[in-house]
Amino acid sequence: YNGVPFRVGFNQPLFGFNQLKWAGEIEPLILDEAERRLIIDIEDIHLRGTIVFFDLLAAQLEEQIASSNAEVNLTLLDIANERYELGKISRNDLLQLELEYKAAVRNQSSAAFQVDFNRGALQTFLGVSEMDTAALETPEIMAVDMTISPDIALEQARLNRPEVVAFERLQRESKRDIRQAEVEFGVNASLSASFGFARGSTNIGDIYSDPQTEQQIQLSLRMPLVDWGRRKSAVGIAKAQKELIDQQIAQDKLDFENDIIQAIGSWSQLQREIRLQREIREVALDRFEISRQRYVLGAISITDLTIAQREKDAALRSYIQTLRSYWIAFYTIRRLTAYDFLSDGPIQYQIQ
Repeated sequence: YNGVPFRVGFNQPLFGFNQLKWAGEIEPLILDEAERRLIIDIEDIHLRGTIVFFDLLAAQLEEQIASSNAEVNLTLLDIANERYELGKISRNDLLQLELEYKAAVRNQSSAAFQVDFNRGALQTFLGVSEMDTAALETPEIMAVDMTISPDIALEQARLNRPEVVAFERLQRESKRDIRQAEVEFGVNASLSASFGFARGSTNIGDIYSDPQTEQQIQLSLRMPLVDWGRRKSAVGIAKAQKELIDQQIAQDKLDFENDIIQAIGSWSQLQREIRLQREIREVALDRFEISRQRYVLGAISITDLTIAQREKDAALRSYIQTLRSYWIAFYTIRRLTAYDFLSDGPIQYQIQ
C-alpha cells in the first residue's frame, strides 16, 4: 500500500496567460466606468423629468388658451349678433366669429384630455398616485447669462464621462484577447514543486505511523508540432477585432465631441432667443387686447381680430417651446459633460 498523509505544493505556468494580471488592470476600469455611469443615469432622470414637466405645462397652456379664447369669443359673438341684427356686419363675419368660438370649445376639450394624459405621465414619473398640478409655475430663465466655453466643456467631458473610461477598457480588453490567443495556441511550460510525507507498506496502518519526507519538482513543456494554422487564425481574428474597436472608438470620440459642441451652440442661441420670445409674447398680448377693444368699438373687422388672436396664441406657444428647449439644453450639457457649470465643479451625488 502507498499513502501520502500530507503534501503541499504549487504550480506556476511560465508562459501561460495570466488572467489575474489582466483582471487587475481591467476590473478597476469597470468599477470607475460604473460609478461615472451612475451619475449620467441620474442626469438622464433630470432630463426626462424636464421633458415630462414641460409636456404638462404646454398642455395646460393649450387649455388656458382655448378657455380664454372660448370666453372672449362668446362675448364677441353676443356683440356680433346684436350688430348683425342692426345690419352693421355681414353674415359672413358672424359665421366666422361663430366658427372661432366653436373651434375654441373643441380645442378646450382636446386640451383637457392632454392635460389629464400628461398629468398621469408626470405622476408616474414621480412615482406618486396623486399630486397638485392644477397650475404649474412656469420656470424662468437663469438670472445671469451663462457662457460655456466649448474647450472647457470638452476637457471636463474627457475627465468625467464614462465613455472615456470605456474607451480605455475596450482597448485593454482587445490587447488581452490578442495575448490570450498567442499564449493558448503557442508554447506552454509550467513548473510545479511539492513537499510532503509519503510511505509504502504491506500494512495500511504503517503508512501513517512513520511516513518519510518527499520532495518533488517538475518542469513540463507543451509544444504543438502541427496546429493547422489555429494559432495564426486566432491571433489574426483578435488583431482584426482590435483594429475594428480602435476605429469605432475614434468614430465615437468624434461623435462625442460633436454632440457637446452642438449642444453648447444650441444653448448659446437659446439664451439670445428666449428674451426675444418673451418680448414677442408681451407685444402679442397687448396687440390682441387692443384689437379686442377696437372690435368692440367697431373700429376693425373680425378678420383683423382673428389674426391678432392667432398671433397671440402662437406667441404664447412659441415662448413655452423655447423655454422648454432652453432647459432641455441646460440639462443636456450637464449630462454630456457630467459637470455643473453653475457651481463650477464636477457633478457628484451621495449615494445612500
